[in-house]
Amino acid sequence: VDSCMQRLERLTAMLRLHAAVEVFPFPAADDTSPPLPPTGVSSDGREDLLRFNQLIRHESQETAVVFLTMPSPPHEHTLEAISSWIDDLDVLSTDLPATLLCHGISTVHAVNL
Repeated sequence: VDSCMQRLERLTAMLRLHAAVEVFPFPAADDTSPPLPPTGVSSDGREDLLRFNQLIRHESQETAVVFLTMPSPPHEHTLEAISSWIDDLDVLSTDLPATLLCHGISTVHAVNL
């Protein structure tokens, strides 16, 4: 995480952006840290996305743009799988400032400018 932070800080400085870099690790399935408070959303996998969305909204109240690594699309190309993925994207990005979803292969990251 530290090397990622340093790279992002160097990049924002190089681009002459006045930005604060915040990294919020998304909980992994094997995460042993204390659970976040319940949200009232069913635990169909979207509860973590909703809590992450709430965290980003709270930390981005004065943010012009939020950059998020987009969760990977499903391997199955069925209507149900694609619809569920789109619903996840909606939960993740609802009520955020202008948001750019970037496809990536690593954990979800948020960059606020």
